[in-house]
Amino acid sequence: MPSHAAAVRTAPPPAPNRRLPLFPAAAATVALLLAAAALFGYAFDIEALRRMGPFGAAVNPLAAAALLLAALAALPLETRTAQLWQLGASLFLVLVSLLVLADHAFGGAINASSFFFPATVAADLADGRRNVFGTSTALCLIALAGAQALRMRGLVQPAQIAALLVLVPPLIAMIGLVYGRSALTGAMPAQAALAVVALAAALLGRDPRLGIVSVIVNRRTAGMLARVVLPAAIAIPFLLDWIFLAAQRWGVLPYETSLSLYLGTGIAASVGLLIYALSEIDRIDRRRRRAEWRLSFEADHDTLTGALNRKSFFTAIDSALASRKPLILLIVDLDDFDAVNDKLGQAAGDDVLRYAVQRLLGILRPSDLVARMGGDDFGVLIPGSGTRLAREIGERAQSALGRPFAIDMERALVGCSIGAVACDPAARPTTSAEFVKQAEDALAAAKAAGGGRIEVRAAG
Repeated sequence: MPSHAAAVRTAPPPAPNRRLPLFPAAAATVALLLAAAALFGYAFDIEALRRMGPFGAAVNPLAAAALLLAALAALPLETRTAQLWQLGASLFLVLVSLLVLADHAFGGAINASSFFFPATVAADLADGRRNVFGTSTALCLIALAGAQALRMRGLVQPAQIAALLVLVPPLIAMIGLVYGRSALTGAMPAQAALAVVALAAALLGRDPRLGIVSVIVNRRTAGMLARVVLPAAIAIPFLLDWIFLAAQRWGVLPYETSLSLYLGTGIAASVGLLIYALSEIDRIDRRRRRAEWRLSFEADHDTLTGALNRKSFFTAIDSALASRKPLILLIVDLDDFDAVNDKLGQAAGDDVLRYAVQRLLGILRPSDLVARMGGDDFGVLIPGSGTRLAREIGERAQSALGRPFAIDMERALVGCSIGAVACDPAARPTTSAEFVKQAEDALAAAKAAGGGRIEVRAAG
C-alpha cells in the first residue's frame, strides 16, 4: 500500500472545476495587472508605470509581456482546453527565458527584447539606457513553468516546492525596496518581483488540501501553529533589520550597541516563538490525552453510574481467574427499585443507582471492582477467599444500601438481595460466564426466599 506522502506527491490531476478559486484567481489577476501596467507605461511613455520606487529599475518590455502571459496561464481554469493553453504558454515562456539567458551568456549580443519590441529598445538606446530582461526574472519564469507542468502531471508537492523556491529572488528585491538598497533591486524590478510573488502564490493556492500547503491551511495542530508562527517568523526579522539599518542611517546608536540589540531582540523573539509553539503543542496534547482518557473511560464504564460496564467486568473476571488467586463474586439486586421509579420518577431512580454505586465503593478496598450488570443489578469482584468473608462483605453492602436515599427532598428506601460465590485455586470456574452464572443462581435463591437476604455458596 502506498504511503500518504507518496499519495500526495503523485496525486491525480485535479478534476475540472468551473468555478474560479478565489485566492489563486486574485493572485493571478494581481500579476496580470502589474505586467499590463508596465506594458501600458511603455505604450504611452508613462515612466511611473514602468518603474516602482525612487531608485527601482524599469521593467523590461519583454519581461512584462512574459509576465502577462504567465499570469494568463496561471488563472485557475481546469478545462481541457485551458490546460492545453497553459501547457503551450509554459513552453513558450521557457523558450523566451532560455533565449534571454543565452543573451546574458554571450554578453548581450543577441538582445532578445529587440526581436519583440524593436522600437522600444531603440528608443531606450537613444536615451542612453539599456533596459535588459534580468536573469533572475528569466529563471523564475522557467521555474514557474516547470511547477505548472509538474502540477498538471499530478505532482502537487514538487510543484509547490518549486513555487516556494521561486519566491527567493523577488523577496530579495523587495527587501532592497523596503530598506532602500538599490543594489538588491537591480537584479529584479519591483513590479516584476511583485508579479512573480503573485504568480507563485497563485500556484500554491491551486491545491490547498494537498502537499505542503495543506499543512498550513488545515485545522489540525500543525495548521494552527503555522498560521501564527510563520507570519511572525517572517515579519520579525524584517522589522528588526529595518530598525537596525535605521539606527545606523540616522546615527541614533553606535554600531556595536545596535548590533547587540538586534541580536538580543532576534534571539528573544525566536525563543518566544518557540515557547509559544511548544506551549500550544503541550496544550493540545493535554486536550488530546483528556479526550482519549474520556473515550477509554466511556468504553469501559457505565455512563450513568461510572461503574464498570458488563463487558469490561467480564474481562476483569477472566483476567482474575487466569491468575488462579482466590476470588469472591457478589451479584447485588436492589429490592423495591421499581417502586421508587414509579413513585418519584425515572430521574430519581437514576440518582438512586448512582448513589448505590458510591455506597458500594465506600465499603470496598481500592482493589475491589464494582460493575453495573444491567438495570438495578450490580456486580462486585473481590480478591479473597472463604464464604465467611463473602458473607461479611454482603452484610456490609446490605447495611450501606439499606439506609434511605435523599432524593429531591424525598426519602427513597430500597433494600437489596445478594448472591455470593467464593472460589479458591482448587475449585474454581473456568470462565467468567460460568462464575457469574453461579452468582446469579445464588441471587435467584435469595430472591425466592423473600428478598433482602444473602445467599453465599462455594464455587462448584
